[in-house]
Amino acid sequence: MLFFEIVGAYYGAFFMWQLVTGIMNMLSGKIFSVMKFNSFRFLNFKIGESQGKFTLKKDRLCFLPQIKILYTPESMADKRRRTVAMSVGSLCGFICYGLFCLLVYRLTAGTEFFRMFMLGAIIVFAFGLYQFLIVIFSGMGNSIQAVMHRKNEQIMALIMDGAHPAQLGDWLSEEVELSGAGLAEKYRYIQFQYFCALEKGDEERVSQLIYKMEKALPQNVPDSLGGVCSELIFYYSYLEKDPGKAERYKNKAPSMIENDMDLNGRRVYAYYLYGKEADTDKILEVIKEGLAVAQEFPMPGNIPMETKLLQYLRDLL
Repeated sequence: MLFFEIVGAYYGAFFMWQLVTGIMNMLSGKIFSVMKFNSFRFLNFKIGESQGKFTLKKDRLCFLPQIKILYTPESMADKRRRTVAMSVGSLCGFICYGLFCLLVYRLTAGTEFFRMFMLGAIIVFAFGLYQFLIVIFSGMGNSIQAVMHRKNEQIMALIMDGAHPAQLGDWLSEEVELSGAGLAEKYRYIQFQYFCALEKGDEERVSQLIYKMEKALPQNVPDSLGGVCSELIFYYSYLEKDPGKAERYKNKAPSMIENDMDLNGRRVYAYYLYGKEADTDKILEVIKEGLAVAQEFPMPGNIPMETKLLQYLRDLL
């Protein structure tokens, strides 16, 4: 019985933290005009906003409420205003959870449950402090990593606002070498350049960027570079037509592309199957799966490019 009480206390604490923080971030973001609501996900449903309209649909199971908010492109110019807006949610989370701990203390002080709960409280506060510090310090300063982080956040905000990668040439004109400090952020920036070239159909530029990413890719690929492996699979399955290399990078990817069910994952898997000369019906099935979830892809600006590539492959078959 004690076990279920402890699990309930832990779950209730994290539930409160996520819900309060998410709602307050959303409200403060609206007040400061630095972000906008995107979606609310809990249990087996999702409320989302797309093109100004709210939708309710069945979703994967989600045991903690998740409120997703997006930075507006304009907010990137004012780091202080964005930081203040994001801090409000975390501070409210601390206050509400602190009050919750006081209530538990009043009701259960001196019991075994209270001792276990306080251990959980330390974990929750540490988790909240970690999130808070990330918000405060991410992208601050003039280091290479901080500068690249701010630039990438601006580009992502534009894509999340619906801008196509091909429309962001001025943002993506800097030549970056994959060496030294800030490697993860540099990879992220070059991936944006890659998507821009891919949407424009500039195969020469795509090849340059692929070789640049491939040359610097570590032997043991971290999860953060799983997307790079996916694009290498796509490139060697279709543009370079080297099934052996495509298979090698498929084995390096942290997660199997067969199980990546979003628009981008289905595109990569469909072209991988095409490069292996797999059964046409199977490829068409994967293409259909990708197009079916196209509007749920979390990067709205990339949706036209991804769907166009899937439709192009469908017409080739």
